[in-house]
Amino acid sequence: MAARLSVVAALALCGWALMQFSSAATNQTAAEAESGTLAGKAKACQAADTSGGLAVRFGYNDCNQTSLTYQNPIKPSTADPGVMKYGNKYYLVSTAGVPSFPIYESTDLISWVPTGKSVFNGTHPWGKDRFWAPEIHQVGNRFAVYYSASDSAGALRVGVATADSPTGPYTDLGKPLVQESFWTIDVNFFRDDDGRQYVYYKEDGGDTRIFGREVAQDGVTFIGNRVEVLRKGLGWEGTKGIEGSWVMKKDGQYYMFYSGNLYTADSYGVGVARSSGPLTPFSKKGNPILSSGNRWKGPGHNSVATLGANDYLVYHAYDGKAGVGGRFGMVDKIIWSGGWPTIAGGKPSETAQPYPN
Repeated sequence: MAARLSVVAALALCGWALMQFSSAATNQTAAEAESGTLAGKAKACQAADTSGGLAVRFGYNDCNQTSLTYQNPIKPSTADPGVMKYGNKYYLVSTAGVPSFPIYESTDLISWVPTGKSVFNGTHPWGKDRFWAPEIHQVGNRFAVYYSASDSAGALRVGVATADSPTGPYTDLGKPLVQESFWTIDVNFFRDDDGRQYVYYKEDGGDTRIFGREVAQDGVTFIGNRVEVLRKGLGWEGTKGIEGSWVMKKDGQYYMFYSGNLYTADSYGVGVARSSGPLTPFSKKGNPILSSGNRWKGPGHNSVATLGANDYLVYHAYDGKAGVGGRFGMVDKIIWSGGWPTIAGGKPSETAQPYPN
C-alpha cells in the first residue's frame, strides 16, 4: 500500500494514473467508471480507499466534492493534440518527432489510456523526421490521420494515412498529400453538414498563410484549387505568424481556431476567426481567446471536442515553473457568447474544474 500511495503522489500533479486492480469487485467498478457516466465515476470515488487509487486513475482530484472535478494538466507529453470522437469513445494522437503517433482513447476527455497501437511503427515511406501535429478523423466509413513530416530533402510536407478502424492498422498514401513550392505543415480536416469535405494547411515561412481546399469523399483527392482563408497580421501573432488551424461549424457559422506566435514563447496563444463559408476568408476576432497564465505558458495548437451539450478546447501548454520543455495536454470548457467562443479568464485553468459532461 505504501508503494502504491507513493505512485499516486508522484502522478497527482498530472491528474492521471494507470493502476492495476487486484479484485473482481474493483475491476467491475473500473468498468463502470470507464463507461463515462457520472454514476460510474461517483462509484469509483466511493471505492477509492479500497482500490488503491482508482479515483486518481480516472483523473479525479477530490472525491469528497459533491460534483466530480479535474485539474490541468490531464496528460504529459501531448504536444499538438488531435482528438476525434467515434461512438462513445474519444481518440487522441499528438506530435511524436519520429514515425509513430501512439493512439490513446478516453470516454471523458480527461483520462487517456494507451490503446497499444500507433499510426506508424518506426518506418515511413517518404518522411525522414519532424513528425508533427497529427489529427485523427473519420472520413466516410474509414479513418484518416493527417500529419506533417520532412522529406528526404528536408522540406516540410503534409501527409495522410488511412485505416478501417480508429486504431489501425494505417497505410500511408505513400507520398505527401500536398505538393507545393513552399513548405506546408499543420493539416486540418473538416466535414460540412452537406457532406462536402475540406482540408486546411499552413504555408510554413513567408506570409504564413493558411489555405483551404476541398477534398473528395476519400479524403485524399483534391477538388479544385487552394484558397487562402487566413494570414498573419495581428501584433500578438508575431513574426512567426499563425499555425495549427481547427475548423468547426456552429449555428450556421464557420469558426477557425488557430495559434499565433512561436510555440516556445509566452506570447503564443489561441486565436479564432469566423466565416460564412468553409472556403470564404475568415475574419479574426482580434486578441487571443487563450494566452499564458501564471503557471501554464504558451497554450496552443488545439482541437475542439464535444461532450454532452458542451464544447471543450483540447490543447497543449508548458509548465512555466520548469521552463520550456515537454508540453502537457490541457482541457478547458469553451463558452459561447455573442457568436464567439471564449475561455473563462482567457487563461489555462489552474484550479479544479467541473468534470466534462
